[in-house]
Order: sequence, then C-alpha cells, then structure tokens
Amino acid sequence: MSKIGMIFAFLILGIALLSNPVCAAEKTLITKGKFVDLLIRVMALEGELPPEAAKLSPDDLYRTMVAILANRGILQFVGTDRNERLRRGELADFLYNAVVKVPEALTVVDKIAFLADRGLIKKGKPTEAMMEEEVMNTLRMPELVLAIVETYIRPPIPEVTRGELPEVKELYEDPASPITP
Repeated sequence: MSKIGMIFAFLILGIALLSNPVCAAEKTLITKGKFVDLLIRVMALEGELPPEAAKLSPDDLYRTMVAILANRGILQFVGTDRNERLRRGELADFLYNAVVKVPEALTVVDKIAFLADRGLIKKGKPTEAMMEEEVMNTLRMPELVLAIVETYIRPPIPEVTRGELPEVKELYEDPASPITP
C-alpha cells in the first residue's frame, strides 16, 4: 500500500474509532491514560503492543503505550501518571507540533491562542484540565487527525549500539582515484 493510502487508512480508522457510540465522551475530565489510549487507537498503533498487553497492569500498559508514542517523538507523557488530568497546555503542545510541521518556539499560551484561532481547541488557561468531550471533538476533525498521522506515523527510530556503527576509517578505506587532466 502506498504511503498516501496508508495515511488515508489511518485517518478513516481513527475517525471510525472516535465516532463509535461506545467511545462517546461523558461530561468528565480526561486523564492522560485515556488520552494516550485514544492516541494509540487513532494512530492505529495497537499492533505494536506486546501480545501480553491484556495481562499488564493499567500502570504497566500506560508505560508501554507511552514508550510506543515516545518512539515517534511524542514525549509529553514520558514519566507521567496515567491518572493525572490532561491539561490544555499539554494538548496544545502536542497538537501544535502536529499542525505546524516546523514549530517556532512559542509559549504554551501562544500555542493555545494559535490553535484556538484555527478552531482546533477552545481558549483557556494552560493548567486547565480538559473535558473528555472537548478532546474527543478535537480528535474527530479529519484534517487534524491527518496532520497527527503525517507528523507522527513513521517507522520507529531504531536503537543502534556503538558496536553496530562502522569505524570512521572504514568509510575511507578505498582511496579516491587520482584526478587526471
């Protein structure tokens, strides 16, 4: 399948998952655990979970999902507790990086204003806990899901050990041919 086909498949799958009535958001605050789970589903990364994922404790499963996201450059949740509330500033950081491919160094307040001006999130304080319904509505926007997929779906970054790297001298073992007039 072509890269464009994969992106559209992820987009449709993500929207279908979030549109499912079973996923209907209640008028509750969303936790980081719930948001990370949504991201895994929207980005169709369930296949990267270990086979024994269903047997993991909720905390271990959260750490596993966070590691999968971190491997794609989503670092906001590393070292956090799954029961913490997702804050508007954290959501803005994540979304801003997806929407603006080469982000400028803005304050979180400026990022919120930028996203709010484009109708992606509501204005509010960075420390404000997010309502699940607002997050779900945001993640139902096809153009936003496409931006997330394009930004963060890439092959995982391989871990290379020093022993696997060639010595610098090996790269230059063949002498260059002499230049002749």
